[in-house]
Amino acid sequence: MDILFVCTGNTCRSAMAEWLTKKAVYEKKLEGIKVYSCGINTLPSFRVPPIVVSLMAKEGVDMHAHRATQITRQIVAASDLILVMAGEHKDFINSYFPEASGKTHLFKVYLGGIGEIEDPIGHKDEVYIKTEQELKDCVTKLLDKLKKENIV
Repeated sequence: MDILFVCTGNTCRSAMAEWLTKKAVYEKKLEGIKVYSCGINTLPSFRVPPIVVSLMAKEGVDMHAHRATQITRQIVAASDLILVMAGEHKDFINSYFPEASGKTHLFKVYLGGIGEIEDPIGHKDEVYIKTEQELKDCVTKLLDKLKKENIV
């Protein structure tokens, strides 16, 4: 299963979700899962904010090499499951890649919750910390759901 996480700039939410999921997949020795991330409005020059680098380092993840990736038709087509952070991301995908609408879900809603994952860009460190914790919880729930549904 190829899982794609999508946010706006691919430097915070989707990038953290990608790397937290990769770490959990590795630690749980799950096979058959590939994880990627991208943004709907990004450039390769966008870098991960220092607070994200620091938070992820505490999780044992090195984010220094992460480069923002713009969403493309090829990336969308190669993905089995697309998990977005906010409604605007789902709207973008449904508009530009309508063939992906059936596999595109708000991350929290896919897990049985409600709402969006807040964009921490431009906020105080506490918002980044809250976002990272929320993503960690969602990643745990995601892998549990995929295991329960015998997808992995």
